[in-house]
Amino acid sequence: LIDFKDGRHFSRFSQPLVQNGIVTGRVWSFGDITMQKKAEEGLKDAKEVAEFANKAKTNFLAHISHEIRTPLNAILGMNEVLRESDLSTEQHKHLQISKNAGETLLALINDVLDLSKIEAGQIDLSIIDFNLYKLIENTADMQILAGHEKGIDFDVDLDPELPMHVKGDPD
Repeated sequence: LIDFKDGRHFSRFSQPLVQNGIVTGRVWSFGDITMQKKAEEGLKDAKEVAEFANKAKTNFLAHISHEIRTPLNAILGMNEVLRESDLSTEQHKHLQISKNAGETLLALINDVLDLSKIEAGQIDLSIIDFNLYKLIENTADMQILAGHEKGIDFDVDLDPELPMHVKGDPD
């Protein structure tokens, strides 16, 4: 590689010149690789910018998810206080849907953090036994309420062959 003061870069290559089986000299070839070098430097700069942006995104996600989790935990706590008060059956049902929605939102926030962990190669999946029917029912309850507010009927029909208890990560 030959670097010139004016910023140009040339590659060089040589091989022996052989005549009648005797090396009589060398053949040199030169190529202007200035544009290639600039492209490589541009890629290096872009990679550094992307790595910085990715780190900033990861830090932001961790910070914002923590800031959202704190008031959400307070909401879920107040939900539990309300559940212990004298409420009608319908109010208890609505409160249970609210609790399930809050827990789902909390799980989604944790998933955002998990996404950051995946990108950093630090994810751990929970492998636990859970009731698949209950998970689907809780999810459906939130959708039914949202659909009802928009005049949409929503129902879940589960295949009887579907196992009730499964092992995996319910989040």
